[in-house]
Parts: sequence; structure tokens; C-alpha cells
Amino acid sequence: MARTGRTAGAYERGMLDMLEAAVLGPRVGETFDAVVIDVDEKDPTRGEITIAEPAIEARVTSSSPLPLGSWCKSR
Repeated sequence: MARTGRTAGAYERGMLDMLEAAVLGPRVGETFDAVVIDVDEKDPTRGEITIAEPAIEARVTSSSPLPLGSWCKSR
């Protein structure tokens, strides 16, 4: 059961990644408004953001610590 659940989860994540790539592909090079939704406790320059439009979550790495909950620009 657990293995089946992991396989289904991996499939769903893969499909979502593919859809996000298709949506963002034509917009490469643009800058997006985003909110920092998670910061890595071990490395505060790494975390996750939610892009406002189109609504997409992404992992990011910054040159400076990411301020949790703040608005930022993402490219």
C-alpha cells in the first residue's frame, strides 16, 4: 500500500511539474511577483516561493537569506 501511494504521489508531482513547465516555458526571462512561503532552516538562502500570477510554487536559491512571508521578485 505504501509503495503504491509513493508511486502515485511521484506521478502527480511529475504531472504538476510538466504542467508548470508548459505554462512558464514561453515566459522565460520574465520577472514575477512572489511570496516566500518556506525557508530552509539549515540554509536560509534556500526555500520555496509562490508566484502570484501564474499561481505556481517553486524552489529557489538566493544570494541573501530569504525573509519568510515577504514579497519578492523572482526570475
